[in-house]
Amino acid sequence: MKKILYSIFAVALALPVIASAATFSFSPSVGIFAPGETFSVAILVNPSAGEEITVAKLSSLFSASGLEVVSFAQATGWIPLAVPGSDLLDNTAGKLIKTGGFPARVKTSKLFGTLTLKAKSDGVATVSVEGDSMMLDIANMNKFVASTGASFIIKTPVAI
Repeated sequence: MKKILYSIFAVALALPVIASAATFSFSPSVGIFAPGETFSVAILVNPSAGEEITVAKLSSLFSASGLEVVSFAQATGWIPLAVPGSDLLDNTAGKLIKTGGFPARVKTSKLFGTLTLKAKSDGVATVSVEGDSMMLDIANMNKFVASTGASFIIKTPVAI
């Protein structure tokens, strides 16, 4: 009986977290590119209905053997935060961290920034959103939940 009560209690505690789920998304999230080709990917902050996001931290890993980050441009309205651990670009390790505050509050899907990538070598290259990413609401509660990343095929064109 105790196990059932503990299970019900655990589910009841988790429901508010499940109901409130802010995510990052990528556009495009898939694509085919040739080695040497440069392309842009929009990164969006997507709060759940009724949420107001004030700070977003994107922590992502990317396939360093297949992709190189050329640049990241924070979208209009976002203020980059310069605190330890809030900004990193490591093309060797395949790690990108970008953090920004949005004083007007994000209430619907909003562009966070544009990532410019360069395809390097044939294969499948991915960009993932890591679990230490965050989206803080006006009460500084983290509303971030796991987000899907992006997957790109890098393929040398075949001469016909």
